[in-house]
Amino acid sequence: MNNIPQTVPKEPVRTPLINTQLGELEITNENTVYFRYGIPGFETLTKFLIADFKDFSPFKVLQSLEDPEVTLLILDISLIETSFRLKIPNTDLRKINIVGNGYDQNVEVFVVLKYDKTAKKFTANIKAPIIINTQEQIGCQVILDDDLSVHYPLTPV
Repeated sequence: MNNIPQTVPKEPVRTPLINTQLGELEITNENTVYFRYGIPGFETLTKFLIADFKDFSPFKVLQSLEDPEVTLLILDISLIETSFRLKIPNTDLRKINIVGNGYDQNVEVFVVLKYDKTAKKFTANIKAPIIINTQEQIGCQVILDDDLSVHYPLTPV
């Protein structure tokens, strides 16, 4: 009788992937975000992931996990040169379980980008930012009452 322990070969741990218009994206707990109310235009879609747009840093993609056709190009608002600071109402912050005035280190703010084919440049929708509670991975898109542009020109910071 052999006293050598039998080892069972372990299968490699595979990270789930989703096939998208931009190729395969890795799904992890850290990049999956739940939108309780969906996002405007896609109210029935609640599960998204935020992933780096490979080879195009600092751009990111907001990808629906329920509909691979729904992919939005986003950018951290801190990377956009602005002369103002967005004021996210407390009622909207409470939607992502943030209580208190203003945002804290657990909130990321993104803007949705659009490519203007005629002008051949990107613009940002700063009127309707996407806010994420990074601790709980909950997000929502808010529509601000301020007189802000949905076609804000991008200027490198």
